[in-house]
Amino acid sequence: MTGPTKGTGPGMSLGRLRESAAPWLNRPAGPPPAGRRVVDSTDRADLAALDQIMADCTALATLEDTLADQYGAAGLVEDLWLAAYSRDPQLADAHQVAPGQSAGRAIAAAMLGTPEHQELRRATVGDPYAAAMSVLAQGRALRQMLGSLDAQGRPRVAHQAHQAADRAADAVQQAYAAAAGAVEDTREDDPAVLAGGAGGADGAGVGDLGDADVPHPLVAAVQRAIADAQAADAAAAGADAAVADQQESGDMAVAMVRAAARKAVAEAEAELSSEAAAMNAWGVGEGERQRLGADERMALARRLRGGKLARFAELIGRFRQMSTAQRSRRVEHARSEYIGVTLGDDLGSLVPGELVGLALPALRAQFAVRYAERQLMVYEQRGDDHEAQGAIIACIDCSYSMYYPDEHGITGEAYAKAMALALLDQARDATPPRDFAAILFSDTAEPAIRFPADKPVSLEDKITMAELFPGGGTAFQPPLDAAVKLLDAEYNTAGKQKADIVFITDGAAEMDDAWLATWRQAKKRLAFRCFGISIGEWAEPERALEEICDDVRRIEDLTDTHATADLFRAI
Repeated sequence: MTGPTKGTGPGMSLGRLRESAAPWLNRPAGPPPAGRRVVDSTDRADLAALDQIMADCTALATLEDTLADQYGAAGLVEDLWLAAYSRDPQLADAHQVAPGQSAGRAIAAAMLGTPEHQELRRATVGDPYAAAMSVLAQGRALRQMLGSLDAQGRPRVAHQAHQAADRAADAVQQAYAAAAGAVEDTREDDPAVLAGGAGGADGAGVGDLGDADVPHPLVAAVQRAIADAQAADAAAAGADAAVADQQESGDMAVAMVRAAARKAVAEAEAELSSEAAAMNAWGVGEGERQRLGADERMALARRLRGGKLARFAELIGRFRQMSTAQRSRRVEHARSEYIGVTLGDDLGSLVPGELVGLALPALRAQFAVRYAERQLMVYEQRGDDHEAQGAIIACIDCSYSMYYPDEHGITGEAYAKAMALALLDQARDATPPRDFAAILFSDTAEPAIRFPADKPVSLEDKITMAELFPGGGTAFQPPLDAAVKLLDAEYNTAGKQKADIVFITDGAAEMDDAWLATWRQAKKRLAFRCFGISIGEWAEPERALEEICDDVRRIEDLTDTHATADLFRAI
């Protein structure tokens, strides 16, 4: 390697200074490029997707930096992402990778081709986000495996040595740029130099400037930077040699981490399944997930899987499955239901005998007469006219008593809100769709959380409904008054009737006769029904609910979502 050139007199020429600094000028940052990636792809589009997810997913980029800084495993996160995402990931041979990549290759080799990794890839191939989440889920295990492969931390030392060499190279470039800049400044004072041409900071095309003297202090600064860079390069080369001498054979390294790698992959697959289950439980479809950025989707997943939302998820999923099954069984006089034969002119419902009159030329005139008089024999059918119905309104008791879990760990709040979310699905699946509103109450009623039928369901509003818990006592009149006010507005605006109120509580409340009379008048005028759900082991609430509801169900076992199955067929 070229050593620093000693200057004589007041300085040395810019050209000679550039020759001395040449090995470090414009050197790309980072360690010397390896022969190839540990895991690569035959599809160049995969590498473009990798660049995009590394830019979009902050946590993934942070894990890459952490593993590089702490264990010297630069590029391992990218390699494992490609192993999960690419349709045909290619593992480099042991002799093709740089010494610092040996640990990463051992981990990748221990994963690829295992049954666990094949199962994981069913969810990650072609999905940048899922591949990223699978790598993040393995973060703790990756640290353990990297530590076991090199307890002395030699790859980490090598990585740090290369970082120091990069910083030293940057210092050489900055010192030389200062020297070249000082020479260029002389052009204003020396027309002869200007006539000879000028070069850039990198010294390319310096022309006559190459012969210009550089002030001694600037020469000394460049030479000190070169000496430091030489020492840093030597240290990096020594660290690489130590890694190469210390590393075990490829097969032995793979064997060391195979069990841990398979376990990590299995845990990652379980993590992805858990996230998907939470998203599905809250009605976040695949299309909606794809529209979210990686960081935004991760934040949403953490929110749905943490705190009370996580405790609600399983119950929500069970309610949704039950309500979907009940809706599939609900056939209200469908158009295909024949109940007899009558007379009419519906050509699509002709009995087979009438088709003969249409087919034979001799009978067509008689057929035409009977058609004009609506005297053709046709199947009588019953059908659902799908008239617009009013809203479904869930009144959800959020008094303190609803907060405490039963023997199964389920709270009344969780049961009520899971049922309300299933009722929201019910409203959206109606023909035509129905408005939905949730009114959370204790001794007062919170403002209604509304889900208009003509707008997409707001996930944020669903989460707000699940998280909000006013606490306090129990009063029936405020939420029911709020519900009637909503139905009044709907009736006056759209003329809709046949709404349904589902009132879910574990308590009781006094209602005066005057209010009950007003309530009954509203029910008659707006033609809505009110269903009561009494949660818990107490009998007292049922007497209060019977005063206001057409139908009351008592739910003692909160694990039994099918106890209200007939309600989903009735609404």
